[in-house]
Amino acid sequence: WFIGFFWADTPINLLELGGDVIQGSNEDYLDLIEFITNNSLDSAENFNFISNEIDIENLIAYQVAQIYFDNRDWPMANIKFWNSPDTKWRWILYDTDFGLGHLGDFDYSIDTLSRALGDRVGPLFWDLAPEWSTLLLRRLMGNLEFRNGFINHFADQLNTRFRAGRAIQHLDSIAGPMNLEMLNHFDRWSEGYEENLANIGPVLPWNNRVSVIKAFLENRPISITEAIQTRFQLTGTYELEVKLSDPDAGYVVVNSLQLSNEEWRGVYFNEIPISLRAVANEGYRFSHW
Repeated sequence: WFIGFFWADTPINLLELGGDVIQGSNEDYLDLIEFITNNSLDSAENFNFISNEIDIENLIAYQVAQIYFDNRDWPMANIKFWNSPDTKWRWILYDTDFGLGHLGDFDYSIDTLSRALGDRVGPLFWDLAPEWSTLLLRRLMGNLEFRNGFINHFADQLNTRFRAGRAIQHLDSIAGPMNLEMLNHFDRWSEGYEENLANIGPVLPWNNRVSVIKAFLENRPISITEAIQTRFQLTGTYELEVKLSDPDAGYVVVNSLQLSNEEWRGVYFNEIPISLRAVANEGYRFSHW
């Protein structure tokens, strides 16, 4: 998920928030935002122009991750993006510690998609993002190709990286080895590990924090699926099943996913067309569906 490294002398433009300059110039980006503000992106010509300036796949992946995590101090903060003479504008994912249930046991139910599209979703200041921070996504959603690509990428991630079982397994692989080190951590910096486990104050004990994250990962896919259906007025989902007669002979590409298992199942949204392609390995030829 990290975007990349740069040589110190690479002439890049590195910006933050609505276009504030960290390095280089913001002139081209501000011109781009002015174009996006004043022109319909439903037009294929206008959208193609934007696609030549912005790495659309990167932007979608970035937005999907932030929305899934429910990163609560985003998009009003923690936004950085860059380009160079040889690259389009790309976004950098960082500082997501306000996500995964950081502010409450039921954060998994927050409709972060609506907040990312400019709607207020609660009474607190971070429940309504400033207009400038949501403008790009809001305007791009006016293009059907972008909207379908966004929804399909979200579905791809919910079927793989963000699938509850897989995400919890990843959490356990990180938290498990840390448990022993947490003994040393609390003994040195706090009242001790055992006392911390009994802590019922504002700072939740370590094990409780892990449990909150686990509950978020378990429940977030259902919540965000419902939010997508509601926002885009979709009638529901369906299960896609892909079977390969011989996994050694080739693989199937579904949207952004390359599937090489003998059997695979995923959930996708009604009314949103998916991309489905069979690719034969060297020495084989695709016969039929």
